[in-house]
Amino acid sequence: MSAGHLSRIETGDYGPPSDEVIERLAVALEVDLLDLLKIAGRDPGRHTFEAKVLSELQAIRADLADLVRRSRVSE
Repeated sequence: MSAGHLSRIETGDYGPPSDEVIERLAVALEVDLLDLLKIAGRDPGRHTFEAKVLSELQAIRADLADLVRRSRVSE
């Protein structure tokens, strides 16, 4: 990660990086991973942001599949 990219994250020009990037930053900066996750707005005791998004996408997909099934039955 370039210094410029890190600076943009720090100033809020970019949103928080992925959990994987946060983990690599913690190692590189020799700081506590949980502290960086909290600063990024993540709740380390809960699912990651990416897991939440995936879960919501799976629910949307299931809803759409159900809608398609119901529309085929009513034809």
